[in-house]
Amino acid sequence: MRLGVTVMPPFPHQSMGTRHYPRNLPHGYRFDRPEVWQQLVRTAERGGFDFVLLADTGGVYREYGASIGDAVEHAAHVPVFDATAMTGFLAAATSHVGIVATRSIAGTAPYVAARTLATLDHLSDGRIGWNVVTGHHRAAAENLGADDQTPHDLRYDMADEYVELCRRLWNGWKAGAGSGDGGSALDPRATPFVPREAVTEIDFEGRFYSSRGPLNVHPSPQRGPAIFQAGASPRGIRTGARWADAVMSVQPYPAGMVRYRDAVKAEAAAQGREPSEVAVLHVIQVFTGESDAIAAEKARIYDEGVDPVAGLVVLSGHLGFDLSTVPFDTPFASLDVPGGQGLIDQYARVDEARDITVGQVAERYGRDTSQPRFVGSGATVAAQLAELFDHVGGDGFIVSPAWAPGNLEDFVDFVVPELAARGLVRTSYTPGATLRDNLRDDTTGTRSTPATPAAATAHPATTAPAHPAAASPAHPATTPPAHPAHPTRPTARENGHP
Repeated sequence: MRLGVTVMPPFPHQSMGTRHYPRNLPHGYRFDRPEVWQQLVRTAERGGFDFVLLADTGGVYREYGASIGDAVEHAAHVPVFDATAMTGFLAAATSHVGIVATRSIAGTAPYVAARTLATLDHLSDGRIGWNVVTGHHRAAAENLGADDQTPHDLRYDMADEYVELCRRLWNGWKAGAGSGDGGSALDPRATPFVPREAVTEIDFEGRFYSSRGPLNVHPSPQRGPAIFQAGASPRGIRTGARWADAVMSVQPYPAGMVRYRDAVKAEAAAQGREPSEVAVLHVIQVFTGESDAIAAEKARIYDEGVDPVAGLVVLSGHLGFDLSTVPFDTPFASLDVPGGQGLIDQYARVDEARDITVGQVAERYGRDTSQPRFVGSGATVAAQLAELFDHVGGDGFIVSPAWAPGNLEDFVDFVVPELAARGLVRTSYTPGATLRDNLRDDTTGTRSTPATPAAATAHPATTAPAHPAAASPAHPATTPPAHPAHPTRPTARENGHP
């Protein structure tokens, strides 16, 4: 079972109650300083996680109510730090866990992205990932000077070519001309430094992008980062299955998880890849503690601080559609949206959710953006995850912390030892393994590349255990501070909106 974490600094992005939660940012941590996020990635490494993924967005949502006002007032993905810029801070604080930056294809030439990501892959010794996104809301497009958002399927056509060009640049140096493919490091005293025939121009001319090359960065440990993707529509799945080492599944129901995993694996096979090369990881929210009762109390306190307006703002932004224009009792599956069409499919294609309304989805989105939630002691949650893991047939889970850094610390202290006792997660890292190696479960120490599947063989533990045997002391339940009522809107809302 692979494990990851996803956050969107400076707030965990899939939890709209975070900033009101009394345990968020303890010990004097500031949300806009690196220390709390460095502590979070060190905690992930202590738990033997494969990666921490930094989500990102390119602008302030203005879909809901045709204004940025609600987004700003309710901290609905405002502010958001540049994920790529944060990567170096977090990689420097760790030694094994992967750091994945969300980076849009919009606004940056492929050559620039390829060079930046290859540099980070070198400096992290092969621990960098790139979550490829196409830009899902209009504000991001307008911030880059566009009049409107590029149509959905065309964005994925552009993404395919963008990643293809980056791969060409990363592979423009022959094997052995650097540290990629397990080659030795370049000798700065060698003559010639690199044989001229080892580096070639690529002269790429595509439908959307072009580059002469070569890249002026030698091959990195992974020959470019491990690729992540989260497309949920049929067109998005096609791109993920073509390029990704891992895809993220945000599916609220087990039936949807099974359907999504099967679709990704089938598409990977159709494109000539081994399905095992593409890990399908389901995003989850977990509240845990020393007992089921303590975990339930943590969840209760968190839920009291959930901001429904923030949920509406973010859901409208993800859909590219103003939800204030439709009644709350509108069937969610009936919406026709320009943005995240896969979000509609999450509910429309699952029997128990086909009649769910806009209001019901918005309420859930404010709580956890439609992720499955697990509440209980470490043993209880571990048993639930093991059962789901067997049922849906995925490759693992991505934890979306409800607050930082304590929610992840709870998972590592209480759930990870129980999963380890079941033999489901690693208890050590393999020396020399890259992020791609870990995703492919290559424990041989041989570095894999995008074109070379990694072998899966057993390997004894070679480093210190990734988690302590004993759990941390109990955190007493507390009550949340009083919060003022949501600001009065300048005009009355119709359709039952808050």
